Amino acid sequence: MFVVQTEGTSYSGRLKYLLLCNSVTVAHKLEWLEFHTHLMESSGPTQNFIETKRDWSDLSVKMDHYLGNLGETKEIAKRSYNLFNQRYLTPAAVRNFFSFNHFAYHYRRNS
Repeated sequence: MFVVQTEGTSYSGRLKYLLLCNSVTVAHKLEWLEFHTHLMESSGPTQNFIETKRDWSDLSVKMDHYLGNLGETKEIAKRSYNLFNQRYLTPAAVRNFFSFNHFAYHYRRNS
């Protein structure tokens, strides 16, 4: 039901794979950004992951809340799956993103 994204002293490339799991991703405030992290919502009607403080000091309180409200937790997982697995992190979407950036880089470089 829950998967955890952690960063240490460098980038962790597993976030995109966790978002494809049809589970709720729990992550501290992210320092390292990827091409899809701007889509992550930690609150509101479009919430698709659970964000904790960088030092995890509020993890217990957050987990108590979401374990006590399983309907809300399942909706977060569903929104995350629908957004990332069905739309932004499909193989075609990722390929298009990198192809666009590749051509844009070469265009700017040769202009």
